[in-house]
Amino acid sequence: MFETNESTRKYRIWQRDPLAIRIYSRNMLEQKLNYIHNNPLQEKWKLANAPEDYHWSSAGYYLTNTDKFNIIKDYRERI
Repeated sequence: MFETNESTRKYRIWQRDPLAIRIYSRNMLEQKLNYIHNNPLQEKWKLANAPEDYHWSSAGYYLTNTDKFNIIKDYRERI
C-alpha cells in the first residue's frame, strides 16, 4: 500500500503513475488487454493456469459474457 495525501483516504492500493499511454486503435487496446489477462500466468507470479482462471481478471467475461463483478464495460461496445 502507498500512503496518500488525499483527503478521502489514508492509503491507496495502487501507486498512481503519471505515464499514461494513449490507446489509438482497437488492435493496440487488444494487445494491452491481452498482456493484462496473461500477466497472472507469468513464471514470476503463477497465479493461474489460464487467464480466465484468475479470479480478478476480466478474461472470463470475454469468454463467457458473464460479469461476476457487475462492473465490466465491454470495449467492443464502444469502438
